[in-house]
Amino acid sequence: MVFLYREVLGRPIELGSFVRAKRPRRLPVVLTREEVGALLDELTGTRRLMASLLYGTGMRLMEVVRLRVKDVDFGYGQIVVRDAKGAKDRVVPLPKAATEPLRAHLARVSFDPRSRVARRHHLHENGLQKAVKNAGVAAGITKRVNCHSLRHSPTPRCTRLLL
Repeated sequence: MVFLYREVLGRPIELGSFVRAKRPRRLPVVLTREEVGALLDELTGTRRLMASLLYGTGMRLMEVVRLRVKDVDFGYGQIVVRDAKGAKDRVVPLPKAATEPLRAHLARVSFDPRSRVARRHHLHENGLQKAVKNAGVAAGITKRVNCHSLRHSPTPRCTRLLL
């Protein structure tokens, strides 16, 4: 109503003092190590690898989807996340458990099977989101599982307290 009067009609509106409604802040869903293991066991192939990277590195969904080959440094054991939240670059550690599956994945997908041209394609984020959600249901996890919950779940190396 306020927007209509102020922006469209160009007239002030007198409603007295009121406060705009705000969305309540919600705590992130945090999975136990056992729940993460059960979730990953329900995934296969590329989606399992991507979910493992979400969990092991703490990257966001779009950071994993947009990951490029040149951003993975096997020598230093790190991943450069480019143009992350806030248009900033950052470096995350490459989990040792994901190193060999990631190398095998890159060797397997080095060419387009239809045109036989060397190129790689990004997957759409909805495919990973649906796969993680369905894997959570199949694993019998009663929490609201999504890709972001993997980011907040503690890894075996994690010693910090989650707030």
